[in-house]
Amino acid sequence: MNRILKGQTTFLALAIGFMLTLQGSAAAQPAPQDIIGGARLIFGSMKNPATAREGDATSRRSATASLNEKVNDALALGNAARNRKPPDQSSAEKAYLLAWKLNPSDPRPYVGLGNLYMDQRKYAEAAKAYQDAIHFGSMGALSGRGSITNRIGTSVTPERAALAQWHAYRGMALLAENPRRAERSLTDAVAMDPRKAEWRAGLGYCLFLQERFSEAVRAYEKAVQLQPTNAQYKLLLKEARSEAQLSSSQDPAIQKQLEGTVWEAHVGSAKGKGTCRLQNQNLVACTSLQELLQYSNLTWRVQDGLLQLIRPATEERLCVGRIGDKEIRLKCFIDNEETEMIWQTQK
Repeated sequence: MNRILKGQTTFLALAIGFMLTLQGSAAAQPAPQDIIGGARLIFGSMKNPATAREGDATSRRSATASLNEKVNDALALGNAARNRKPPDQSSAEKAYLLAWKLNPSDPRPYVGLGNLYMDQRKYAEAAKAYQDAIHFGSMGALSGRGSITNRIGTSVTPERAALAQWHAYRGMALLAENPRRAERSLTDAVAMDPRKAEWRAGLGYCLFLQERFSEAVRAYEKAVQLQPTNAQYKLLLKEARSEAQLSSSQDPAIQKQLEGTVWEAHVGSAKGKGTCRLQNQNLVACTSLQELLQYSNLTWRVQDGLLQLIRPATEERLCVGRIGDKEIRLKCFIDNEETEMIWQTQK
């Protein structure tokens, strides 16, 4: 982990220098442990919620027109207070809370509050606010106020782009507490709006923090393809490639070692218990598969010195962990919950 923090220091320093060159600002360099500070260099500042919703102009004569205008006015006040130099966070929070009270099902007040909590480094509160925005934004799309997907197909509509942005913001808020949950949110953001280079770079940053350097390289490569002139992304890609080359140098030997040893994990759930084994040809075999569906149909891979259990259909990394001589502790992310899976050698 010390090597990772050292690497983070390197690329954060380079990235900060690049940002200072572009902006001429006097921002201080974040400490290596300041995960969110580093991520801000990729994401930039959180954008204020829009003060008018699509369709407002055509609904002036509806019964909800007056309410919409009041919500829009409250949001505008919150945005103005947040934009002040220095920001008036107290007034901003009061205005966003007023907008929320006027219409609790409007996602925009939650976005405003999430942004404000991010400014205050209240990351757990920010993640919850963004999740509420995603919930009500999705509900609005399903009820007909908007559309997550374009009628033509997969084109990115304003509603879809907004939801992608909120997924990305939630991912950033989760970085310090739970990188796996952050990864899920950032993956959702990329899937919903593939055009955004910053979402892909943010995903690369999240994977880098988990020491999954080869995957981080692929995410950064996509970001550079989308923004070929972005020097910051190129620096991050260079750092990830260096770490990937170093950490994966022993992967073939580790793979051979694992195939020559019997590794077992005793797993269980509310439905039952069983035993899983690593087999040759990168297969995972489990007893009582009907009771252990979450571990069925898996393959395993050694990458960057890590053991990964993968769902082949989606390439989702279900479990990831560092390999020891006699024990492998994997962190598994199943149904949005994190669990541990311990593999041990059998004589």
